[in-house]
Amino acid sequence: MGKVIEIRRPLPSSVPPPGSVEEEILEYLQQERGLRLNPPRRSEPLGNLEGNGESRAKTVPSSLPPAGDIPRKLPEDMLRPYERSRIGDILGGVYVVRGILGRGATAIVYEGEHQVLGRRVALKVMTEERIQSQEARRRFLQEAQAVASLSHGNICQIYDFGSLPDGAMFCAMEYLQGEPLSARLEREGALPLVDVVEFGLQILMGLHAAHRKGIIHRDIKPENVFLAQIPGVSRPVVKLLDFGLAKVTQSFDSEGEGEDQITQITRTGVVVGTPYYMAPEAVTGQEDLDLRVDLWATGVVLFFAATGRLPFRGSNWADTAQAILKQKTPSLRGWRPSVPARLVEVIERALRKDRAYRYSSAMDFARDLVQVRRDIYLRS
Repeated sequence: MGKVIEIRRPLPSSVPPPGSVEEEILEYLQQERGLRLNPPRRSEPLGNLEGNGESRAKTVPSSLPPAGDIPRKLPEDMLRPYERSRIGDILGGVYVVRGILGRGATAIVYEGEHQVLGRRVALKVMTEERIQSQEARRRFLQEAQAVASLSHGNICQIYDFGSLPDGAMFCAMEYLQGEPLSARLEREGALPLVDVVEFGLQILMGLHAAHRKGIIHRDIKPENVFLAQIPGVSRPVVKLLDFGLAKVTQSFDSEGEGEDQITQITRTGVVVGTPYYMAPEAVTGQEDLDLRVDLWATGVVLFFAATGRLPFRGSNWADTAQAILKQKTPSLRGWRPSVPARLVEVIERALRKDRAYRYSSAMDFARDLVQVRRDIYLRS
């Protein structure tokens, strides 16, 4: 019989439903590591645990990137004429546009409703300026195909895809209530350590599902980590957003159809991503990027969530790039002494400059975070 490891967690009412993060990780440990796992015993809410009793850091970064893809509904006076003109339209013959949730550089996100099913959806529509851009159209289609090939509780789902008479592409997505992680970080600064670990685990489970399909996200950052409020679940459920920069390393179907069409969107030698979260090999424009760029970015997100500060940043892109390439990873405990030593080790491993010394998979990363979570419980 293998070694017995006790994993303590709240009662089911405090965590995501069956198929949750920890259940997937525990199943992985059982199957791949030969471990026997005892059922959970703890009943205290995760949010009340801090690790070693020290108060968390309250440092709020002076500057954060813009809000996430799906913020609160925009007021009427902020809408542009062509954005306002779509309200009331029926997209794809079945989706009624009810209002605008937000806008980005390449798309507008509307609140919508399926006329027949009555299901509330988020409708992501290309901006007017991007309709004529062939690359923008390819990227929009790539995101839809990539996400549609995935079915996981930690990835925002896409239900439908289509084109409008003016040439704009759109997709109908899972409607999410909650906020992006970036909004919470801007409001609170550093988060409770159990939240840092829990959100990290869920990010990694979503990435694991994508990586198994040969999809590398390449833009993991707090804006693309949505903390969704799910009915019947007391704690936020992470949903990964925006696969528009994803690199697809294998075809979506067994016949390999569409592989060339999609992989050509990612041009070798081109820097792609958000500077603060880019791995060294992405900063230098290397051609053979792999899933470890996502694991680096997850490490940056966890560092930020634990300390309220980015590990590498400069006054401009060049300074930020140099910090990522040359600067030693700052000490987490220098900003927040209460961070457990094991969590420091995990994040520092994710942020190794040489990717050969980082985690080799999202599940290996998650396995170590499970142990951090266990340590926090045992010390509380």
